[in-house]
Amino acid sequence: MHAIFEILKIARCLPRFEIVMFQLFVVGFVFEVGYQTSIAQDESSLDQQSEQSESDLPLSKRWEDYLLSPITDGDRKWALDAMTEAERIELTEVLKKTEFQLDPIAAQVYIKRICEMGPRISGSESMAVQQAALIRHFGELGYSVARQSFDVPHPETRVNTTLTNLIVQLHPERKLRILICCHYDTRPFADRDPVNPKSLLPGANDGASGVAFLMMLAPHLKELGPRLGIDLVFFDAEELIYVRERDKLFLGSTHFAEQYVRSPPDHRYRAGVLVDMIADRTLELYHEKNSLKYAGPLTKQIWLKAQKLGIKDFVPKPKHEVRDDHLPLNEIAKIPTTDLIDFDYPSMTAKESYWHTAKDTVDKCSPLSMAKVGVVLVEWAKDYVK
Repeated sequence: MHAIFEILKIARCLPRFEIVMFQLFVVGFVFEVGYQTSIAQDESSLDQQSEQSESDLPLSKRWEDYLLSPITDGDRKWALDAMTEAERIELTEVLKKTEFQLDPIAAQVYIKRICEMGPRISGSESMAVQQAALIRHFGELGYSVARQSFDVPHPETRVNTTLTNLIVQLHPERKLRILICCHYDTRPFADRDPVNPKSLLPGANDGASGVAFLMMLAPHLKELGPRLGIDLVFFDAEELIYVRERDKLFLGSTHFAEQYVRSPPDHRYRAGVLVDMIADRTLELYHEKNSLKYAGPLTKQIWLKAQKLGIKDFVPKPKHEVRDDHLPLNEIAKIPTTDLIDFDYPSMTAKESYWHTAKDTVDKCSPLSMAKVGVVLVEWAKDYVK
């Protein structure tokens, strides 16, 4: 308004014709100011409506949308900037070893987003959000997704708690299948943390890495054109442990194995691969001793594929004997299953371990490690399903 008064002062000094022209200018000026103000108000109103619309969404839905939002250039820059130049060069070389366009940078971003949601303790809201996001993610990729739910008494409260395995199927009509699986829960607290064993557990490598890895792998399994079907299975309650001496491990995989025996499906699993803690920046994958015991030929076959590809992080000799989700699959369901697990986290020579501590964070994980495991598995699967 002040600007209009200043214009009128100028008008008093002009001849009549110029005054008329000037009046037309002023009318136009006032119209333009009013128009722009109206636009600004409309845009502000739209922004407020958009913000209001987003805020009306339940928190769980907003987290689900965030987990599945497109990977941006900024996300990729964040992941690449966290790598050394040598790691970036090696990543490029590793990805050349397969025709499949794996995206380990996206997998690293998924780990970050999953961890930002907080611990995914079985029966918690964050676990339910993760389940909804995964069902949506794989459904949009064209997979068939089934929930295998069952109830158990909570180890602490004894309240009935629903646990859920997710079974993601490619070519569900095929009767002979292979199984690639992980657990997607986190332990209730960082029980091995030397500073605060009751602190919350981020679970970046031990939990989120398997989930992110299978999210990365899924689109490329569809490119295999297999004669066999492929199932991706997410086990709940691998470690719903509050008291080590009291509580049971592997609730999800045990239920899955028991159902496979008690109510046999139409299909049979020829082989299984469990991935656990496979994103460690200092990747060291040895033959796990129980895997050799129950699934020796399969285990050696995968490590031989790694040798042929020149991926030396797969060390073809036994080291750790690990109790993990592959035990119920082998012992109850009789599905020969090997465990790909880097139990030296971060390394054999490190003075401390990040396992089950508050230091199991995304910066301890690497796209390069997931690329190596991914290349080996897709190339093994390509040969296996011919």
